Amino acid sequence: MCILNYQTTVHYFINYLLAHFPQDSDNNNKTQITFSWLEQSGMGRKKNKTAVISGTSNIARTIADFQSNIRKDWCACVDSSIPAFSMSDGIRQGYVLAKKRGVRIRYVTEITAENLEYCKELMTFVELRHFAGVRGSFAVSETEFVAGIRGNNKKKTPLAKLVYSNVKEVVAHQRDAFETLWENATPAVRRIKELES
Repeated sequence: MCILNYQTTVHYFINYLLAHFPQDSDNNNKTQITFSWLEQSGMGRKKNKTAVISGTSNIARTIADFQSNIRKDWCACVDSSIPAFSMSDGIRQGYVLAKKRGVRIRYVTEITAENLEYCKELMTFVELRHFAGVRGSFAVSETEFVAGIRGNNKKKTPLAKLVYSNVKEVVAHQRDAFETLWENATPAVRRIKELES
């Protein structure tokens, strides 16, 4: 059953990304090489790896793998455009499955009038806090770290590349960075009241 849910999540997520953010044909060879490396390394779960992932389907699979590997804590710090992306079918499913597994999900973003409804929806799955001016996006679990790298402004892709690492020291460093942001962020309920008043 878990494999079916994981495959469903990957399927929805990849289809969403491919439909909304098509790849450049120039990147296909790099994408295949990167994906081949990921398959051979088993996403680095057995060996310590830090890698830069490219290609829409590879990024989707890496994020879906990251989501399914989380056992205790999922910490995400993302810019204000990502809550809408987080509530798209494939990604939302990752939150649903993590919540069912008892994963604690903490999410820091800039809550704005434009993303308010998505943030309210996110609150059904996550502990949400507001931090003004957040730029960039990363997520960290107890064993893995991912960070999105945006493309240039001409492309409408949410992520051009993704950094993945399961190196213990990298994960620990990013967890510390997240904790600092979390402690200094405003509870979502307070920020939402400010926006709605």
